[in-house]
Amino acid sequence: MENNTQRSIEILTGLIEINNKRIVGYDNALKEIKESTIKCLFSRLVETSRLCKDELSTEVKKLGGVPKEETPTTSNLYKEWMDVKDAVASKNRRAIFNCCEFWEDVAGRVYEHALYKYEHVDPGHKHLIKKQYSRIKADKDKIKNLSKVFVKV
Repeated sequence: MENNTQRSIEILTGLIEINNKRIVGYDNALKEIKESTIKCLFSRLVETSRLCKDELSTEVKKLGGVPKEETPTTSNLYKEWMDVKDAVASKNRRAIFNCCEFWEDVAGRVYEHALYKYEHVDPGHKHLIKKQYSRIKADKDKIKNLSKVFVKV
């Protein structure tokens, strides 16, 4: 039982990490963007991540764990998130949406991994992970739809 609890804490903490990275990445891009529609999109992505992070942190605490509160700015993944900021700075809409789609794919894969690779996830946690995964997929769909509108092929 203790191993399952520890494993659940590890899985949930990994999901907190990806949400922390989304928050940092999109918050940084928000500081640079001027276009209101894209700014709204980034705000939505940050909001989704914060909601997911808060729900996951609550569960980690219930299990006796300590949730990660922030993402170190020295991690490789954080540095790669800066591509979003660079795309925003260059005002290249295609690059902005491509970066966003890429990072939403990364987040989605982390959630898929948590859902399908770990057999010992508590059913309640599995339900939470599925619900959050649906939110992440909805965000990615929003990015794709806006991309079609804002990026001329």
